[in-house]
Amino acid sequence: MDNYLLYRSMKISANGLPVVGTTARTLGIREGVDILVISDQVKPNIGGMSVSPPPPDNLPIHRRPAAFGGTGKDPVGQINVNCLSAFQLQYRADPHQPNKHGFIEPITEMRFEEYQQAIVATLHEWTLTGEQK
Repeated sequence: MDNYLLYRSMKISANGLPVVGTTARTLGIREGVDILVISDQVKPNIGGMSVSPPPPDNLPIHRRPAAFGGTGKDPVGQINVNCLSAFQLQYRADPHQPNKHGFIEPITEMRFEEYQQAIVATLHEWTLTGEQK
């Protein structure tokens, strides 16, 4: 999986980095929507922040910007899957559509707040895809 990129369409701030937040259009997690939270804990294999494997055309049409043939309003960011473990995160393909969708999940059980912080810690690892620069 060397240089395996994952894609997510997100709002981008003036500094060129994703906007941090708790919506589907930001870098962050929606509690109980993106991942199941039980007693303030999250676990691997129960969901996470939505991403798509290559190519970026795998993003849902409502998330893909016009440059990628979609109707989405936000640019496409990319992150290298290899950096995730440094943040105690991992990629898991969605078992229902493994070639189109997946999740950035916690590697081990952790508090929901720790998981949110881990996702936000990846901020500087995200770049805009080359097609948009």
